[in-house]
Order: sequence, then structure tokens, then C-alpha cells
Amino acid sequence: MAYHAPVDTPEQHDPWQTPPSQYRPSTAPAMTDAQQELPIPPLSSIRLVIAWVCIAICTAVLFVLQAVGMQMVQEMYAEDTRPGFGAIYIARYATGVENMFTGQGGQLMSEFDIMTQQSLHPVPSETRAVILAGEIAPGSLDRRLDSLEDLKLEAEADAREDADLIHRIYAEGYTPSAAEQDRLVERHGWFGEIAATYNLPSSSGDHQSPRQSATVVVLSVLGFGFTVILAGLAGFVLAIIAIILLCTQKLVPLLATGAAGHRTAYLEMVALFLLVFIGAQIVFGTIQELTGVDLMLPLLITAALPLLWPVLIGVPWRRFKQDMGFHMGRGIFREIGAGLIGYMAGLPIIAIGILITFLLSFFADAQADHPIQYELLDGGTYSIFLTLAAAVIWAPLVEESVFRSGFYRHMRQRPGVGGFLLATGMTAFIFAAIHPQGWVGIPALMSIAFVLSGLREWRSSIVPSMVAHAVHNGALCLIFGIVLFA
Repeated sequence: MAYHAPVDTPEQHDPWQTPPSQYRPSTAPAMTDAQQELPIPPLSSIRLVIAWVCIAICTAVLFVLQAVGMQMVQEMYAEDTRPGFGAIYIARYATGVENMFTGQGGQLMSEFDIMTQQSLHPVPSETRAVILAGEIAPGSLDRRLDSLEDLKLEAEADAREDADLIHRIYAEGYTPSAAEQDRLVERHGWFGEIAATYNLPSSSGDHQSPRQSATVVVLSVLGFGFTVILAGLAGFVLAIIAIILLCTQKLVPLLATGAAGHRTAYLEMVALFLLVFIGAQIVFGTIQELTGVDLMLPLLITAALPLLWPVLIGVPWRRFKQDMGFHMGRGIFREIGAGLIGYMAGLPIIAIGILITFLLSFFADAQADHPIQYELLDGGTYSIFLTLAAAVIWAPLVEESVFRSGFYRHMRQRPGVGGFLLATGMTAFIFAAIHPQGWVGIPALMSIAFVLSGLREWRSSIVPSMVAHAVHNGALCLIFGIVLFA
């Protein structure tokens, strides 16, 4: 007995109930009749149930593991006396503003003071507050030096040593030795560079370098913000145009609906991906903990292996490529352009998701931390490179293949808008839940997944979704990198 796998035809496509006369065929390779008929997998109903149970359990386990892992990372960094990302960002931005517009940077000192008051390490934090005040609020410098003198009495030896050195630099005009400069930079990063060069001539390159980098941060943040606003406005217009074209049936999604080329293969692929991802994290994480060897690369390679599952259990390669969207659609450059335009059109949706996450964070007093900031803060060159490659290359390729190629194609069996919302909602929720940003980050991540699913629906090819995913992650990595390393 055999069942007929769907083909990309007007009658079977019709995801938005579009008349066949207005259907635009996909450029995916056509299949022969023999390729359209695949045997019903044995015990397929049982396999479906097992796959769904596995996905549900793995999603819950990953959600808990990611939450516990992020909490452990946050607790570890809470005991670290070095400045965190937030402190670095505010200080560099405020210093850059002061360099560009004299007298304006000091308005941000209150924001830094709030972070100082909430710090678990009052002396190192107050030391950095003195350093920042010397740049943007010199009128408060004497008061802050007195406060630091009082605080250091109960501090540890290293913190007292730094506090004494800062007092000499800012109260006595002392220029630290090379060894003292290295110690300041090691313990306080960019703040240490500022303090070490405070009493050097303002025209010297060493004095200007850390301050100019702060100006670069301001220009980059303003440029990034301006670009996002322009892209958001353009996206709002594009979204309205897309809605009108959909309603008038002049824009027709290309993704075929109905049963995929195998009743269970793509759902099993998702279940295997989650299982392997959990197992690889535990195994490689344990080995890395015992040996100290960075095993992130083999973990990423191992986690991608389940993508081959449908082919291994008999889905023809040509059918697999069509179901997964592994084709160039109407041409590689057109699909890349569709990814960029579609991402812009989705920015209003992403903005709504981010707003909901912000409100949840505010009212629930929780925080949606992005783990990449910790990786960039504490990693070496190799670790940082792998982290960026994972975010900008691996995640767009593998996550899109799992969620928007296989999972979404399996879920998109019911035609019409209702089928689209069901497939998008299910895949978006699981996609968001397994990420480490915490429960408050789920609305923001789901909004991104909603846009990516829309691209998959629109183009059939997975290329636009991968491009949009890479652009989104790349933009975040770029701004994190500029703040930390500019």
C-alpha cells in the first residue's frame, strides 16, 4: 500500500486558498511519479506519538537546563569583580558623549551609580565610579574619593590596593608604573586603561586611545539605532504592502501544503536533534570541565548530524531537498534579497515581541540575558571566534534547517491561514523555549521565529530564512563586539 506525497502544483499548493490561475510555481526540481509515491512507514502512528512525546520532554528538559545553566553563569559572574557588560556599555557611552558634547556625559552618571549601588562588590564598583567621574563628572570626584576611602576599610587586599592607587592617581596626580597599569587593566578592563592614562598629556596617543574608543561606541550605537529606525519604518511600509497584496491575492506563498514526503521523518528529525543536542551538551560539557579543552566545535558538528535522518530512513534525496527547501528558488540573489526585505517587513512584529519581553522583565523583575555577552567577556580569541561563528553561521544554517525546513514543513499539512498559524505557533514556541534567554525572552524569540516562518511560507526556499536569521544574529554580535572591543 502506498500514499501519494504532495507535489508543487496549483491544486495541492493553495495554502492561502488562491485560485490556480494566480499560482506561481516554485523552481524546485520536479519529481517523477515514482518519486511522488512513498511507502507508508511501518507503525507510523506510534512513531508520531513517540516523536511528539520526545519533543515535549526534550523541550522541557532543555528549558530547565538552559535556565539552570544561565543562572550558574550569572552567579559565577556575580562573584567576578571585573566590570560586566552593562557597566562597560554605560561608561563607554557616557565618556563618548562627553568627548563629543562637553557637559552632557555627566547626565548618565546617575545610571552608573544605580549599578554601583546594586553591585555585590562595592569597592571595585566604587573604584570604577571614581574613574568614570573623573571623565564625565569631575565636580563629584572629591566626594567619591572620600566615599571610596571609607569603603576600602573592610575590603579585600586587592580591592584596597586598587583603591589606594586610584586615590593617588586622581587626588595626587600620580602616573602609575607599567606594572601598575597592567594590574589596573587586568582587574578593571577599559576603566583601567582610562585611569592609567588619566595624568598623561591629553595630546598623547596613550591618553586619547581609550577615550577615542568610547567615541567610536557612541557613533556606532547612534548609527545602529538610526539604521534600525529607518529599517523599521521601511519595514512598516513593506508589511502594509504585503498585507494588501495577500488580501488581493497578488502575493501568493510558494510553500506546498499537505503531507510531506514522509509521514514521520521530519518530526523524528526534530526529536533526534533535541535529544542529540541535550546529550552532546552533557557529554562534551563534562569532558570540557574535566580536561579544560574547548569542545564547542565538536558539539556543534554533532548537533547537526540529525539533519540526515530523513535520508537515512528512505526519503529520496530529491524529495528531501524539496521538502526542506534546500533549493535556490527563483535564484540565489533574489532569495537573498527576499530574506533582507522580508526581515525588514518583519521588524514591526519583532518590535512587538521585544516590547512584551521588556514589559515582562519590568513587572516580573526578571531579566532576559543574552549568553553571548558572557562568552565575549571571558573568552580567548579561539572561543570568541567560535561563539561568533555559531551565532552567525551555525545557528542560521542548522536551526533554520531543523525548525523552518523540517519541523515547519511537517506541521504545514493543514491548508489556509489557520494551518499557517498553527505551524508557526508550534515551531516558534519550541524554538523560543530551548534558547537560554529565559521565559521572559520567549515573546521576543517567538516574534523572530514568526518572521522566519513567514519567509519560509512565502518563498518555499529556506535561503531567505537563513539570511534573515544571520542578519539578526550578526547585528547583535556586531553591537556587542563594538561595545566590548572597539
